[in-house]
Amino acid sequence: MDVKLAVDIVDFAHRNYYQQISILSGDADFMEALFAVRRLEKNISVLCIENKIMYKSLIFFDTYILILRKLPVLELSKRMRKNFHPLEISPKEVTKAV
Repeated sequence: MDVKLAVDIVDFAHRNYYQQISILSGDADFMEALFAVRRLEKNISVLCIENKIMYKSLIFFDTYILILRKLPVLELSKRMRKNFHPLEISPKEVTKAV
């Protein structure tokens, strides 16, 4: 399934089906597909859950991390901090959304 999604991400970008892609994943397998999309000048956002963070995305893409509880301050490089956007969500809000 990961390979199919990665192929669709790149294929749809080449066909100009989208200008912005947001992917919810902590799996770095999608990084090469996202690099290909970036070369096509598409906007990319990565969403991760606090316990499954695609750290490499912090270097290259706007990365939003869904924080469900208080976490210790993450030690991130200056380049990573520029792209890091914590989104604090209470467990009640997550339950409502599901």
